[in-house]
Amino acid sequence: MKEILNFTSVINTDGKDDSGLDIKVFDFNGLKIQFQLTTQRSSTNQEKKQFDKKIKEDLEKAKNNKEEYGYENKLMFFYSKCLTNKVIIKYERLAFNEYGINLELIDANRIAEESEDYVEIQRAIYKFNDISQIVTPFNDNDKNLIMDLIGFGKSSDIRKQIVEAFVLQLLFEKEKMEKESIIESCAEKFNAKDNLVFYEKLIAQLTTQHKIIKSKDKHNYILHPDEEIKIRNLFKKYDLEEEILLSEISNILDTYGLKHEVAEFVLQLKKIYTENFNSNVIT
Repeated sequence: MKEILNFTSVINTDGKDDSGLDIKVFDFNGLKIQFQLTTQRSSTNQEKKQFDKKIKEDLEKAKNNKEEYGYENKLMFFYSKCLTNKVIIKYERLAFNEYGINLELIDANRIAEESEDYVEIQRAIYKFNDISQIVTPFNDNDKNLIMDLIGFGKSSDIRKQIVEAFVLQLLFEKEKMEKESIIESCAEKFNAKDNLVFYEKLIAQLTTQHKIIKSKDKHNYILHPDEEIKIRNLFKKYDLEEEILLSEISNILDTYGLKHEVAEFVLQLKKIYTENFNSNVIT
């Protein structure tokens, strides 16, 4: 609520006051919007009955709060599990027709969709699902190559995009570098000192694309301001994407009883890519 709706005055009441509300928000200039939340399951028939009972009880509370305490007829109901659109429409229609309440049912699917654009929501989801407990932290220099694979397109472009990502990250960290230093760093990083023309062409292409530009002294390259902002925002999601990747690898290895070998497996992946990097490099 704070992240997406920009609410600043949110307190957790846990339904202990007279209104029976789980959350209170004081950002509406006097308007009293109602909020409820639950983590109750709704998979089995028995669970569905309990969930149905919970919603109807909260709708009754919302109706009473409107009539007795001057609350608005708006109820935002947060649910930590997934619901079908059919079920959501069913309860929103029930709320309006039988209780006179404008219900907005926000389930796990919608929360997950919203989290794509909000890092703090992603971080909360990972925390509550203990993802951070099943991944292994890596030294920044060791994990970069594996993490650069995330989000890449066709396999034929992977090597080129890895180098591009490395160059942009290098300039982000160093702020400015001469062309020769960039090429030297690339050659050392990817064990490809006999393919310097490739790096020359890549730098020229990045310049044409306005991702990097010459500094005022004309001796160094720097990131274009727009690219710097883009990379800075991407870095905010970097650790979270790392956790996702390592979690997925961990789940696969766990199937074979090798979950404890995650760190070694990822290092071997890096070794495979670095040792075979020069095969069919686009020139």
